[in-house]
Amino acid sequence: MKKTMKETMKAKQSLMAFAGLLLSTSALANSDSGKIIELYSRLDGAMAVRLNTGLPNSSQDTKCGGTSLDWAGVPATADPSIKSALLSAHAMGKNVELVTFGNCVSNWVQIEAMHIKE
Repeated sequence: MKKTMKETMKAKQSLMAFAGLLLSTSALANSDSGKIIELYSRLDGAMAVRLNTGLPNSSQDTKCGGTSLDWAGVPATADPSIKSALLSAHAMGKNVELVTFGNCVSNWVQIEAMHIKE
C-alpha cells in the first residue's frame, strides 16, 4: 500500500517528536557510579542504597528534602528485577551506575535505571 505525502509527513513529525522526547529526557538524567556500601529495605518493599562515592551528580538536581540525599532508592511498587539487581550487585561487590531524573521516593533520590559494571 502506497503512503500519501500527508501520511509520510505525519510519520516524520511523530518520529521527530519522539526523538526530541528521548533527547530531552536523557539531558535531564544524572548518573553516579560506585559500589553499594549500604542497603536499606522496608517491609513495604521500598529499597535504598548508598554508594561509596556518594551521589554527587544525582543529589545536586533533586527536589527531595531531608538529610538522605546520599541515598538512592526505589519505591515499593518498583519492578522486582531492579530490586534483585541492587541486591546482587551489593552481594557481589560490583560497581553500579545509578541513573536518576531528580525525582524522589520517600526522602531518597529515586533510581530510574541501573547498570551493573565489572
